[in-house]
Amino acid sequence: LGLQQVGLAKWGYVTGMALIVASDTLISFGEFLQYREFNGLILPTYYLAHLVISLALMARLRRLARAKPEVE
Repeated sequence: LGLQQVGLAKWGYVTGMALIVASDTLISFGEFLQYREFNGLILPTYYLAHLVISLALMARLRRLARAKPEVE
């Protein structure tokens, strides 16, 4: 998967990884800086990241299924 893909698969992967970085950054604000104003956004960004990455994987698999000729 990853950056070698095209279209939705690529940008879904990139967006999902950015959301994981954002979620981890919010965790670090709370743990290291004791700034907990955004703690309510940690789980939504984490879950959204996994949802977007899963959708990117599904888009890739759908594209592979269309490109593969059926064998009888």
